[in-house]
Amino acid sequence: MYYSALLGKPVDHSISPALFEMLAETASLEYAHLKIEVESLSELKTSLSSLNNLKFRGVNITLPYKISVIKYLDKIDGAARKIGAVNTVVFKNNKFIGHNTDAKGAILAIEKKLKKVGGNDKIVVLGAGGAARAIIYKLYKRCKNITILNINIKQANKVSDDISVKSNKKINAVKLNNENIEKFLRKSNIIINATPVGMFPKSNEEIVNQKIFNKIGDLKGKYFFDAIFNPYKTKFLLDAEKKGGKVCSGLDMMIYQAISAFKLWVGHDLKKVNIKLIEKRLIKILQKF
Repeated sequence: MYYSALLGKPVDHSISPALFEMLAETASLEYAHLKIEVESLSELKTSLSSLNNLKFRGVNITLPYKISVIKYLDKIDGAARKIGAVNTVVFKNNKFIGHNTDAKGAILAIEKKLKKVGGNDKIVVLGAGGAARAIIYKLYKRCKNITILNINIKQANKVSDDISVKSNKKINAVKLNNENIEKFLRKSNIIINATPVGMFPKSNEEIVNQKIFNKIGDLKGKYFFDAIFNPYKTKFLLDAEKKGGKVCSGLDMMIYQAISAFKLWVGHDLKKVNIKLIEKRLIKILQKF
């Protein structure tokens, strides 16, 4: 029997237990994945130790702990160190080893559902937290034309410095407000929401005001990705889709990152997993929220 868990706050919206059960079915493994709400950083440290003692294989980390968990880890891999955020922890020989599977999950979702990312793309990312760091890290390897919009400009500049410091083309950091959202929606062809705005249960919240979409009009030729998976399509994606934009839910990112985490925890490479079937089954679960 294999065990893993999701640690964060909130976790009620997550469907990860169902997802990992499906992955385990594919590998013919007896498996259980729990979701555990962690109230504080000190409780996070205790939770890691307790789950390790109970012989869990590892944990996924969600907001708000993807950055702060690093201080409790014995080791983190090179990509996670560069990103500055960890979403997957492996328990091995009583050591806590940090990885970032969000980065791979995001780029696979974007390139399989939307388009291949290249040097001529113009990308705007809303947000500068743990999810944004992972997404930007992978995008920057393919495209240098990236702008971060964030309320906290200091936080956005820190992401830019951490990821593009050794490049002659720095990531642009700009204040998140309606004026700049409109400006960069017009200029960009790939638009990414990496904030929690619009996540269940606050599904009616919108990171981009509908008036801005109406003002811009036709969005054909533009691609929209939202790191949120619940709801399956956020208001951000629905509004963009209505105007002709091509959209991708964070559910795809979640599935791909989970496959990578599963391999790290149990050693099974799920090359033959039916992504479309799993996505279809998970959408049905999300529709019950």
